Amino acid sequence: MAGARGLANEVRTGLEEAVVTRPPETMPEVKDVLDSDWMGKAVRVHVREFAVLFAIIFTTIASYKTFYYGVTTSSLVWALSGIVIGILGYRAPRVLHPLWKGWMKLAHYLSLVMTFVIMSLVWTVGFVPMAIILKVLRIKTIDLSYKTGAATYWETRDSKYDDFKRLEQQF
Repeated sequence: MAGARGLANEVRTGLEEAVVTRPPETMPEVKDVLDSDWMGKAVRVHVREFAVLFAIIFTTIASYKTFYYGVTTSSLVWALSGIVIGILGYRAPRVLHPLWKGWMKLAHYLSLVMTFVIMSLVWTVGFVPMAIILKVLRIKTIDLSYKTGAATYWETRDSKYDDFKRLEQQF
């Protein structure tokens, strides 16, 4: 190895060949909204999954109603709705696309609310009791005292923790 950056010049990263760009004229244009990508899949696939999910839910409700109450108009409506949604999802996903978009908008707002609710519950159920227990037992986890004459607040560590062989022992 001669000179500075000798090792860097010898090691090939392969990044030179990895960057491949296509000219703009060969880029495929999205002609249909259902063929555009959303979250890694085509919207058409998401609409089909939406249709299958609701077809299963509706037919399960119809089965439940039929099992416990017999064949009623309500159970027939649920079963017919499930079958129609399942067929529309595969034969005419464009019809269900506005319904899917509305469902995704509702899911977005639900996620905002549920994130707040779940994080609030985690905080109040997990951290608040732990803090109360630590206060009652007078356990200090962090030294918060102010030392007027201290040159530094650096805490010296035991030298046994400086051995890099310990990194091989993860457990």
